[in-house]
Amino acid sequence: MKWAALLSAAFVGLGLSPALPSAACTPAPGWPFKVQLDPATMARTLVAAATSVDVVVAEDMTDDYEVGTDPQVYAAARAALATAPATADMTRTPQSFSALLREEWRDDGARVHYRVAEHLKGSGAETFALNGARMDLAPLKRVSKPQPLMALKFRLESRDLSEWEGFGSCITALYSQVGKRYLVFRDADGRLLRQPVDVLFMGKTTPVGGPVYAEVFGPDDPWLIAVRQAAR
Repeated sequence: MKWAALLSAAFVGLGLSPALPSAACTPAPGWPFKVQLDPATMARTLVAAATSVDVVVAEDMTDDYEVGTDPQVYAAARAALATAPATADMTRTPQSFSALLREEWRDDGARVHYRVAEHLKGSGAETFALNGARMDLAPLKRVSKPQPLMALKFRLESRDLSEWEGFGSCITALYSQVGKRYLVFRDADGRLLRQPVDVLFMGKTTPVGGPVYAEVFGPDDPWLIAVRQAAR
């Protein structure tokens, strides 16, 4: 899996190219290092939209993960590829489409199993799983000592792999490591929350998918503190 596909956020407002067959996702210059975040405002937005907010521990990873299985994702991808004969057969059925995307994630994909360490909002099941990736902050390996709020920028547009469109899709996979703690926002169906937040980039305030999945860097993590305050 190419590093750029994990790095960036998907919206035209940043000057990114739309997803095209075989096209790589290319973030706008300076993304996400130059993004400016307002943690308190983001926390209030995400907590208000979420049904459950939990601090969890990634306890295991298995190979029964799903990629591109969301019905809406498949429909959108098929429509986008309707004029591309070379790839038409690949998207003839949801099964063939998801199989194609799963091949792209063959080495990195994983079903990540979590144990809830603390409920910040809601009182759902004590265990659950999401479709993520076997990487520990892969895009941040370029940064020698990433700070929590810097790391949070690399969690914008976090998306479960079941919702990955492929073909240059600009989303952030749930790259994870067993034993690490994560702060997770989910909706009423137990799925990873889809909720935009405002960020400042290139002098403009723009909505992007919020950091609904992020590693917790200890009890003094500023993002965890902001979410705790918003959840009170």
